[in-house]
Amino acid sequence: MTTMTPRSRLLTLLFALLLVPALLVACADDGNGDDGGLDTDDPAATAENGDDENGGEEIDVEMVDIDYSTDQIDATAGEPLTINFENTGALVHDFTIDEGPFTDISSEGGTDESGGDWAIHYSLDPGASGSLTFTATEAGEYTFYCTVAGHREAGMEGTLTVE
Repeated sequence: MTTMTPRSRLLTLLFALLLVPALLVACADDGNGDDGGLDTDDPAATAENGDDENGGEEIDVEMVDIDYSTDQIDATAGEPLTINFENTGALVHDFTIDEGPFTDISSEGGTDESGGDWAIHYSLDPGASGSLTFTATEAGEYTFYCTVAGHREAGMEGTLTVE
């Protein structure tokens, strides 16, 4: 059996201390299939858009009790935007925009009441996930918010910026 000298032990330790962090950084995955994305631990984070398979933009938004994971969403006029929602809160939450030039509105996994009293209104039960797709036809800034009593007043709102 070979014993390691103190110098060999030191070199092995240094090698491990340098190699492990490098491997962790190289293998890091934020869980959404790309190498960038939304930091859902920071409610004030800005959502980063990615391209979806239909040529439009796609983002992930978490709904938590009295907050969205982002207060800023960016879109391009004339291109579809898909928002993938996950409601990790204990209450029903929704994504609502009162007025705006939105077309081709479709959804999966939630309740879509768009086109009635609101331009866009999509809600999710606690623990549910789903998606909402729409196209903004004109540039501008549009406020989105949760209509559940007290949520908007507590800060559950943001801005959709269409360029």
